[in-house]
Amino acid sequence: MQYLLDMNICVFFLHGNRNLDETIRTKGFENCFISEITVFELRFGAENSDNRKKSHKAVDKFVKGLTVVPIFGILEQYVKSKFSLRNNGTPLHAEFNLIIDNTALANELTLVTDKTIDFRHIKDQMLENWAERKQLACICTSENIWWVLACKTLLFVGGPDGSERIDA
Repeated sequence: MQYLLDMNICVFFLHGNRNLDETIRTKGFENCFISEITVFELRFGAENSDNRKKSHKAVDKFVKGLTVVPIFGILEQYVKSKFSLRNNGTPLHAEFNLIIDNTALANELTLVTDKTIDFRHIKDQMLENWAERKQLACICTSENIWWVLACKTLLFVGGPDGSERIDA
């Protein structure tokens, strides 16, 4: 299987987070690709960092080890996809995501992202999340503060009174 890595996966890798170095080595660098758009995003992040020189050097090394997929070849597919989504009333907030998604589709690559929800509107897209983690969210009402911990198949909910519920 071959993969197109979204920017957030690349950033996790560059920061040494979530054992992505091991995952990418296991999948094979030769099977991992990035979009030109992802290179743009990584370059902006490096330029915006506290240590620009070090960040650009890390991006250079990372990008050199992968195949960069050009976006011009997806022009027709992108236009049709955007037109279809707009006609169906689907709001589009992230233009880069749509380009990256269509790049994966056009090149028959599985899109790897930590933000799978951002790509839920595209039909037939194969998605994987190599950075899955526990997520904590707070739900606040005027009377109670509840915590929610989602972890793959379990949902733990607890309230200020110590009550708990576990749904499988």
